[in-house]
Amino acid sequence: MGIGIATGFIGAIFFGIFFRGNKRKKLMQEGLNDDLIAIIENNVPFYKHLPTDAQNQLHGLVNVFINEKKFEGCAGQQITDEVKITIAAQACILLLNRKTKFYPKLKTIYVYPDTYVAKDQNDNPNARLGESWQNGPIVLAWNSVTGGANNIHDGKNVVFHEFSHRLDQEDG
Repeated sequence: MGIGIATGFIGAIFFGIFFRGNKRKKLMQEGLNDDLIAIIENNVPFYKHLPTDAQNQLHGLVNVFINEKKFEGCAGQQITDEVKITIAAQACILLLNRKTKFYPKLKTIYVYPDTYVAKDQNDNPNARLGESWQNGPIVLAWNSVTGGANNIHDGKNVVFHEFSHRLDQEDG
């Protein structure tokens, strides 16, 4: 009986990986509708500088990201298509032209409308634009998400910053 349970468990894991891989492959091949592309063009100016093949690859990556990740608004922040697509497009730019696991340990992105206050290790309050919790969520301030995306020359993109931490954490 123990072997049967183990075999069933392993089979379920294999089926889940196989199913997720096929679903991801299908999502990668799908395009984005014109409304979603317009959001990216408007909110992520870097997108316009990408070659067409990279833009198309980004569309697929965004499809997978939106399908697999959960967004939660904090302190009154509404989660709209604009919020999800703007964050997903920037996070997925970091995945272009590389083999990816789509930020495997990331399940949830919390979004505040503005800079938020969190306590540090010494219980002191600190204003924050974003943070990436190892093996946990990513937290972002929406005004910093849009501000960083719109000024591609200042080197202060909170989405790139926090999601690059997540890429660094993938290999330990």
